[in-house]
Amino acid sequence: MDLKERLEQHRAEERRLAWEGTFLDYFEIVKRNPAVADLAHARVYKMIMSAGVEKGPDGRS
Repeated sequence: MDLKERLEQHRAEERRLAWEGTFLDYFEIVKRNPAVADLAHARVYKMIMSAGVEKGPDGRS
């Protein structure tokens, strides 16, 4: 895939993901799926916890 093709795909994906609505619309989305409102650190924490943590040779995580 060349650069031009990748840029076009990226732009198409951005348009697909663009969202416009009122706060009430957003609030309804959050009521259905509270994870939508998670901040970045909470998302990273959830990713780590879902993948699990292994102890190293020294016994620490």
